[in-house]
Amino acid sequence: MEKTFEWSEDGKVLLKLLDKGATEIVVPEGVEKIGNEAFKKCSSLQSISLPNSLTTIGEKAFCKCISLTELHIPDSVTSIGDYAFWKCTGIVHVNVPRSVNTIGRGVFKDCESLVSIHIPDNVKSIGDLAFWHCKSLASIEIPESVTSIGMNAFSYGRLESVYIPASITAMGEPPFSTCWALKNINVASDNPHYVSIDGVLFSKDMERIIAFPAGKKVEEYRIPASVLSIERGAFSGCSPYENWHMYFTKVHIPDGVTSIGAYAFAWCRFLQSIDIPASVTSIGMSAFESCECLQTVYFRHQDIRECEIDAEAFKRVDLNKCTLCVTEENLEACRQHPVLSRFKHILTSFSSDENG
Repeated sequence: MEKTFEWSEDGKVLLKLLDKGATEIVVPEGVEKIGNEAFKKCSSLQSISLPNSLTTIGEKAFCKCISLTELHIPDSVTSIGDYAFWKCTGIVHVNVPRSVNTIGRGVFKDCESLVSIHIPDNVKSIGDLAFWHCKSLASIEIPESVTSIGMNAFSYGRLESVYIPASITAMGEPPFSTCWALKNINVASDNPHYVSIDGVLFSKDMERIIAFPAGKKVEEYRIPASVLSIERGAFSGCSPYENWHMYFTKVHIPDGVTSIGAYAFAWCRFLQSIDIPASVTSIGMSAFESCECLQTVYFRHQDIRECEIDAEAFKRVDLNKCTLCVTEENLEACRQHPVLSRFKHILTSFSSDENG
């Protein structure tokens, strides 16, 4: 056994698997902790049996065990470290034991074959990136015990619908970015912090739009007039495509919106035009990144200097082909602007007192 593992002095912590070519491993009874990175990059490992004495799985403990397909976490485990199963691309099913109350940061990140996972009803938080890029996970049940969901917790997956229970009080933004199959985000009617309107996630007061399902097939979307802020990544990845038909080509931003967050419309590949009202005072990093079909951008500000625009707001947008339309009063300021001056074509097509 000593040749297979490296141990702590008391023999209770498995520090490292020494036999990197092992395909099956049985961890003996008495072991209480799998150390950080203990099985990292053990690419031949296909199955592992964990003892009932185990209470802790360390950070990145099984990171990049790409051949691991069988995983049973015993009920004795109370703590699973961040990124514990990151890039375990062969794992298909996981049952999280009731003894665990937190699914940490990136625990199942990039588990591309993960089809199903059971989250017990005593888990209180799901961390940042917990299920990021789990591209085979089509559904998940979030129990009523969960109070917080981290940033990008389910992003880049293939969830088709999501139900937010009343217990959720905080969500990192964006929670479901670039889930191309996602058509609806539903919220319990008695949730005091969030609300869903036509499958779109808002703050309860309807002043913040948080997440638009990337797979929702609409050609145009009109943001409600109550909205003041378009949150980070709210529309990122909205580019449904079916039978040669492009969706989400136009969005209407109401007067009154003051901020467009980072990555708000990033990777909206078919978005053709955007009309930015004069009320907007800040546009975040990569807000329109990789909007490949963007043809026209309207700024209705009389003084563009009143709007703070991140240097990379239009990253990977072909500004030689995209036309910037501004008010006559604002033309010269736009030509001198550190960001907007990059547009090859700057035109005046309306005056500042026109309606958007």
